[in-house]
Amino acid sequence: MPKRNLVWMLVVVALGVGLWVYPHTILRRDTLYRDFSPLLDVRAQIQNNYVDEVTDKTLLRGAIRGMLRELDRFSDYFDEDEYTQFRKRSAGHFFGIGVEVSVIGGYLTVISPIEGTPAHAAGLRAGDRIIEIDGQPTQDLSLTRAVALISGEVNTQVRLRIWSVGDAEPREIQITRGLVTLRSVKGYRQGADEAWDYFADPDAGIGYVRLTSFDENTPQQLDQAVQRLYAAGLRGLILDLRDNPGGLLKTAVAVADRFLGDGRIVSTSGRKSDEEIWTATPAADYPEQIPVVILVNGRSASASEILAGALRDHGRAVLVGEKTFGKGSVQNLIELDGGESAMKITTAYYYLPKGERIHGHGVDPDHVVDLTPEEERALFVGAEAPTSVPATTAPASQPAVADRQLEAAMDVMREQLGLPPLATTRAATTQPAAPTTAALP
Repeated sequence: MPKRNLVWMLVVVALGVGLWVYPHTILRRDTLYRDFSPLLDVRAQIQNNYVDEVTDKTLLRGAIRGMLRELDRFSDYFDEDEYTQFRKRSAGHFFGIGVEVSVIGGYLTVISPIEGTPAHAAGLRAGDRIIEIDGQPTQDLSLTRAVALISGEVNTQVRLRIWSVGDAEPREIQITRGLVTLRSVKGYRQGADEAWDYFADPDAGIGYVRLTSFDENTPQQLDQAVQRLYAAGLRGLILDLRDNPGGLLKTAVAVADRFLGDGRIVSTSGRKSDEEIWTATPAADYPEQIPVVILVNGRSASASEILAGALRDHGRAVLVGEKTFGKGSVQNLIELDGGESAMKITTAYYYLPKGERIHGHGVDPDHVVDLTPEEERALFVGAEAPTSVPATTAPASQPAVADRQLEAAMDVMREQLGLPPLATTRAATTQPAAPTTAALP
């Protein structure tokens, strides 16, 4: 065939393909414009009628936030300032006042002030509601935005309007921000020097470690605590994940890998993603002959559920407490604007080693111990309770608080160690506990 004819044939084919594809492209474009035209109408109405002038950048950010929040409560958008603070917090340190907050019952609520931080020194306590931040009401404010407003540069100040349970009126406090280094690994009691004691029952060799989150520093901090316990004669470990909202997946996997010598830790699967599997590396970092009991409750979520579920499925730990929260969805962070901002979007679900999906179900404990609302307030908000923690370990400087979940975990551990339950031990005890200057975990 002459070369000229071949060229014309290629031109005809190209035109044919173009004529077939182009109308579809036009159709898709027209459909997109038609479906999203209400956004342009809203923009026009705002520009024409809103009392103050608003930039398109502000409106665009609001539209992005709205689209993501319509998907589920875990998808979100971070602007430049919010994304900067998010990265710092994930790294285990940030600038701010040092307080963990969440939205509870529609109110921005203090979960825990971090020890040794400006928030702790200013007297913020678990259960306090933050009504305003620098005069801005927190009603309908996203958690991400609230955290960004509270955070800020070192030596700058933030003004908070606080309402505490039992107070007749809110009060206003001013706190100077500082560099906050998160410590996600805590012990049973804290001494006058603020050093943690990681033994719940030193005579029985029962250690206690509480993980408050899963950030970059958690594995190393856990290693330090466990090494101290082993050196002092650890026989069994209670790992407290109650009220732990989660954190980094890689951290949860790293912690689980320390207890497991092989096998699947967790897997993910979604509509647009292939199954991805994380497995333990050979030889567990912590000796497998040391029994483990994990405490969980209805606010143990995400990475906490992965760790608890993986160790339970492998028979490496016994779970005590309440069914966990059931937040087992994967959020991918996608950077926008050249890395200046980002969107967090749900892309898959987590599955435990035996195939159980966490999301919407949670992880069931082996031993169910439900607390009453009054007991929860006493333990996690600081209210007083009429009874006491185990007599051999009760810190004398705190109100007597009964932690039935911890007591049950202690009994499960003592049974595994071949020791009598706490009730029997208490009945045989005639000497009161030595006073300490510690705080309840």
